[in-house]
Amino acid sequence: MRPSLGPLTLLSTLVLFLLPFVEFSCQGKKVVTLTGYDAAFGSEVSADLPISKWIEEQEGRSRDRERESSFNLTIKNTKRVDPDWKLITAFFCAVLGGLAAFFFRPAGLVGGVAACVWLLYAQNEMNKHMQEAPPFVVMSFTYGFWLALAAAAVGAVLCVVGGRK
Repeated sequence: MRPSLGPLTLLSTLVLFLLPFVEFSCQGKKVVTLTGYDAAFGSEVSADLPISKWIEEQEGRSRDRERESSFNLTIKNTKRVDPDWKLITAFFCAVLGGLAAFFFRPAGLVGGVAACVWLLYAQNEMNKHMQEAPPFVVMSFTYGFWLALAAAAVGAVLCVVGGRK
């Protein structure tokens, strides 16, 4: 019996959501990394935001070594990340599509495409929210997000071109 690569690729999102999805940095220093599960289902996160460099740049001060060592301001922040229904929907589309594709291949196509759409929609919404954030905080999507997106897309394609079991 030949393995069903399409459904298995879609089901790989179960593991890929364990990888880092989103990373937040402040002045080039990584302060928070969220896995796919943390970003989707919510989590308590704690971050130290070093903002002294940003304040100095805003005031036009020079960045000599003496001033950097004498002026060090860090904000400690602990916050609960709310569940993101868009990421939850993407996760379940991929997993349920992968399970259904073992019996009915077009379900894998629908699940994979839906997961891709929801992942991209979630990314777009997160980017919109970051436009309201302070300019010294930067969000970037890491390899876990891109691998989950690729697995959903490749799984959908393999469900179509993979033929019957």
